[in-house]
Amino acid sequence: MHYLVEIPVHHKLVDHKDEFKGMEDGYIHKWIEINELDKYKIVPEFVVPQLQKLGDSNNVEHTVLTVVR
Repeated sequence: MHYLVEIPVHHKLVDHKDEFKGMEDGYIHKWIEINELDKYKIVPEFVVPQLQKLGDSNNVEHTVLTVVR
């Protein structure tokens, strides 16, 4: 799941530039500007265009990814 949120300007997360530890081992956690997502390997890949269009929408969107193996 992903959400569009607004963080207050003076919140400590706004200026946090370093990587940080999350719950899962082996992953890098870092705030990335939406317009810079294409510079990184984001998994799953289908989430990048979903995140990029969040700013243009006030609607809830349900996306289902079907993979045939």
